[in-house]
Amino acid sequence: MSTDVKLVDPVCRLAFTTHIEVGPLQVIGDTGRGVRRILPMLGGTFHIPAQDAGTFKTPEVKGTVIGGADWQVLHGDSLFELDARITLKTDSGHYILLRASGRRFAPPAVLKRLLAGDPVGRDEYYGCSSTVAETSAPGLAWMNHHQFIGNARTEQSIHHVRYFAIVYPE
Repeated sequence: MSTDVKLVDPVCRLAFTTHIEVGPLQVIGDTGRGVRRILPMLGGTFHIPAQDAGTFKTPEVKGTVIGGADWQVLHGDSLFELDARITLKTDSGHYILLRASGRRFAPPAVLKRLLAGDPVGRDEYYGCSSTVAETSAPGLAWMNHHQFIGNARTEQSIHHVRYFAIVYPE
């Protein structure tokens, strides 16, 4: 079996990044599905680099994170279900809405460190999100019909996410 990339195989291309200030967790408690928690997203910045990526072409765009939240459910002692809504605003005043769902899995000892805000190596846990966007911003219509994979890293009260578009080789 060949492992060569075929022209029909999708690839990931970095599409944009966010750096989001998060507030203290609001723990709702065990709702029967698991422990519900809400992570408020208070502000921050985002950047879309200019590029021609085959299935999309985009100008450079920068802006701010207006806000949002991640409605999480902790299942047992090792698995989080993520459900986030985030609002971005470009420097030119246009909005971009992000909707992300995903999972984060870690052994119980590692998850305990993550929950405490302690530094945890990316090789110690698994996590990613499937993200879609909505916008009417000029030059960004491509975002409305692409699927993104989010790869997050949290440092104290800042949530850094790199979003990769699923594209096809030229």
